[in-house]
Amino acid sequence: MLSITEIKQKLDDKFIPLQDIVDGLRLIERKQDITAQVRRLEQQLGMNLPADFADFICRYDLDHFGLCNVTFGTENDYVEWILHINTTTGFDRWWSGLARPAALICIAQSDPYTLLLDLQTSEVYAMTSETADGEWQRAANHFVLLIQGLGTAYLESVSPEQLVQATGSETLEFWEWAVY
Repeated sequence: MLSITEIKQKLDDKFIPLQDIVDGLRLIERKQDITAQVRRLEQQLGMNLPADFADFICRYDLDHFGLCNVTFGTENDYVEWILHINTTTGFDRWWSGLARPAALICIAQSDPYTLLLDLQTSEVYAMTSETADGEWQRAANHFVLLIQGLGTAYLESVSPEQLVQATGSETLEFWEWAVY
C-alpha cells in the first residue's frame, strides 16, 4: 500500500494543475492548529479519539476532502461536522434507536457507505442503510490504514483482495466498491 506521504504527493501531482476547477481531492496539511478544537470535540462527545485519528485530523485539512467517493468533510469545518453528525436528533442521524452506540462515531460518508470509527479499538467499520445495528463490517484496523487503502485504491492498480489483507478488513464488498 501507498504511504500517506506517497498518497499526498500523487494527489498533488494529479490535481494541482486542476486546482482552479476541482476542490477537495488533495490531502493538504493544515495551516492552523486545531488541537484545542479536537479536545473540545472529545469533551462534547464524552470520550477520547484514537490517537491516529486525532493526529491525522490535526495535521491534514479534511474540511472538503474526499477520496474514492468517500466524503470526509461536507461543510466548512470537519470537526464541527463530526460533532453534528454524531449528536443530531433529526433525520440525518446514522444510528437507529434513541441513543448513538456508545463507542462509535461517524467519520465519513459515501453512497452507499457510512464509515464509523470505534473509539475504543480504533477500528473503522463500514455500514449501509441495509446494515443492522451491530452488524457493521470492519473496513480497516485503524483510520490511517483506511486512508492508505482508499488512496491506494484510487491511485494504483490493486485488487480488492490485496486491500482487504493490507487493511485488516473483513469486508471485501467495501473494497470492491472502492476499487471500481
